[in-house]
Amino acid sequence: MIRAALESIAYQVRDVLALMAADAGVRLRYVRADRGMVHNRFLMQFVADIARLEVRASSLPELSALGVVLMGVLGLGAHSATELGSLGHGYDAYEPHMAESTAVQCWNSIQWNCGINPCTVMSMMSEKLMPSACEADVTGAVSMYALQLASGTPSALVDWNNNYGDEPDKCVLFHCGNTDLCPRQHRRPRWADPRLRG
Repeated sequence: MIRAALESIAYQVRDVLALMAADAGVRLRYVRADRGMVHNRFLMQFVADIARLEVRASSLPELSALGVVLMGVLGLGAHSATELGSLGHGYDAYEPHMAESTAVQCWNSIQWNCGINPCTVMSMMSEKLMPSACEADVTGAVSMYALQLASGTPSALVDWNNNYGDEPDKCVLFHCGNTDLCPRQHRRPRWADPRLRG
């Protein structure tokens, strides 16, 4: 339960950072952290992993108090803003280490061992640009990652299966890389195979 609470904080931080970057139209290079949570190394690393950003956790956790003191010094005219800006302080850096894509043995191992629906989880990962291939298909995961980098959108691989002998325009597509949750809501799918274009 404690881990779930920490992970929920990290996901909220990741979502806020993504919104800020999108709103400002910039790509963040790193994020700074302070206060009590910097003592939790798991949380700092998890934020770095899911945000895919370096997290610089202050070695002086209570920067708010330091800020108040520095503003007082500045107000008294004892030092200039340039002098105060050069003071600096140390930090612990957490680099992102989470895989850019995954290939898992999902059917039915994850359902039995973890009690979750792997297809839904993997689709959510795809929506967040973390492609995940089924049945430990490493080549598929790498292919989806390459497609994602090329398009900037979620990608998926599907198996073409024509079970309808007399109906050449009808087929079954099995996913081998989960599609994002709402592909048609965001955009018209771009099919690599011309037979799938409508």
